[in-house]
Amino acid sequence: MLGAILVTVVGGLSFIYITLIHLKKIDKLQEDDGIKFGREKLKWLCNQILKSIRAEVEVIYMDFDGFNNIDINKGIVFVANHSSNFDIPVLVSGIPIDIGFVAKKEMESWPLYSRWMKKSGSVFLDRKNPREGIKGIKKAVELVKRGHSIVIFPQGGRKIGVEEGDFKKGSFKLALDSRQIVVPVTIIGSDEIQRPLSKLESYEKKVKIIIGTPVVLSCLTDLELKSLHKNIEKQVIENYESFNSRKM
Repeated sequence: MLGAILVTVVGGLSFIYITLIHLKKIDKLQEDDGIKFGREKLKWLCNQILKSIRAEVEVIYMDFDGFNNIDINKGIVFVANHSSNFDIPVLVSGIPIDIGFVAKKEMESWPLYSRWMKKSGSVFLDRKNPREGIKGIKKAVELVKRGHSIVIFPQGGRKIGVEEGDFKKGSFKLALDSRQIVVPVTIIGSDEIQRPLSKLESYEKKVKIIIGTPVVLSCLTDLELKSLHKNIEKQVIENYESFNSRKM
């Protein structure tokens, strides 16, 4: 209960603050500059939310040099498992570059939050309407090609853990169409802050983000591109099993 109150109060006040102080500035900037500025403020907001419940985020690199040698101006597609509403603030806080998201259409109705998601170059995907869904993917591809990195959750919904076959092949259309760089990401422990479909938040939890080995799509063969979803899923599963200390 204490966690829920803290998140509501801190999150609400922080949203109001950045909206009143910074939203008009974003509207005056060119679109790409506005996205970068919006992501900076979203990172600050997510840090405040996690601090309010004393959540600790540890980032582990499977290939530190490989990740740091990426030209981020080319845009990166991060592919992550999804088990909690807190996956978004955890990733924004933990990943050392500014990111946006491909999020479910329902989040577009969230007060203030959806506004800042849009301003920071996130895309709301309508999974129930194929035509609108394709439009959303095309918009995300355009953003990545312009150098704005994006996170996708190919499980299609929140689920504790990750198993073979969880990742939907269609979710990789963003990565394949952008032909940029894909980085697998494993999140462990965000479901301890808030369980799937629950509205209760817990206090003083630890979350791990395992950043996997980057995959440069331009270096892959056609056969390797066809099996991209399986190879990325394999990395996420292996890292989950290696770094998850809880008994499943």
